[in-house]
Amino acid sequence: MSKIGFRRHSLSLKLGVTITAFIALLFISSVGLLYIRSRQLVKQEALERAEKALDKTALRVSCYLSEIEAVTENLKWIVNQDQTPDSLLAYTRRIVALSTNIDGCSITMEPDFYPPSVGRFSAYTVRKGDSIITQREGDYDYYSKVWYRTPKEQQRPCWINPFNDYNTGTLSNDDIIVSYCIPLIDKTGRFIGVISTDLSMTWLLETIEEDKPYPHSYCIILQRDDSLPDISGEPCYVFQKIVHQTGWRISLICPERDILGGYKKLGYIIFTVLIIGLILLLIFFMRSIARFVSPLNQLVRQISRSEERRVGKECRS
Repeated sequence: MSKIGFRRHSLSLKLGVTITAFIALLFISSVGLLYIRSRQLVKQEALERAEKALDKTALRVSCYLSEIEAVTENLKWIVNQDQTPDSLLAYTRRIVALSTNIDGCSITMEPDFYPPSVGRFSAYTVRKGDSIITQREGDYDYYSKVWYRTPKEQQRPCWINPFNDYNTGTLSNDDIIVSYCIPLIDKTGRFIGVISTDLSMTWLLETIEEDKPYPHSYCIILQRDDSLPDISGEPCYVFQKIVHQTGWRISLICPERDILGGYKKLGYIIFTVLIIGLILLLIFFMRSIARFVSPLNQLVRQISRSEERRVGKECRS
């Protein structure tokens, strides 16, 4: 390549790089501000999505609990009309059969409610897979159980925190359950027994997992006095909602990588477009400047030729 050609390409490259660098600085500054603002918007949208998902989950849980409360209250009215042992067995079975969200139901009467010929009596129905089993509970101390003792002491309906009701050798639920318990009071105001309706916590957690807003998010249910368990070693956002019937806290844990996933994808796209755009811009300016300086290059060549002829003549003379 001649010196003139080299200078031409050098000039085009220098001007192209200079102009491109200046425009790139302005462009990157503008895109940078837009990128920061986009991050705020994407994050805000992600947080709002998580909040809405948690509201939906809390509403579903509240609806399940309200359904159980209504069913149990209606059962209380029926039991007050008829407390024969066979009727109590039929009532518990009917409740479990008609309500798919109910995992079990028991009607337990005070030890001295029936004559000695009947003795202690507790009717219990539990759902076992696709089967429903009903029987008179065995002879064990269910009067000391939290689901019986608590409503008796408080003399009002209450939710019992999740517990394991498994009892060896008796019909019991293998799962962790939560119970809604209502004390039975006769017309004289005397406490005569407890109705306890059970909900499987495993089923409840599996159900609310269907509402998770992000691939790696998950829900946990905390009791009133529970603290949030340790979260695996990655930044997370935690959203909480109180279930008014029980005072439980439904906590939605969303890893930061899910919350800001859309923002990071946007960053990759913007970075790729920016690099490609700057390369194309540099090529465009180099070609444009080369065309603009073409007349100047012709003039430089003419002057160079004249100078060479002058020098040649001087050498010959």
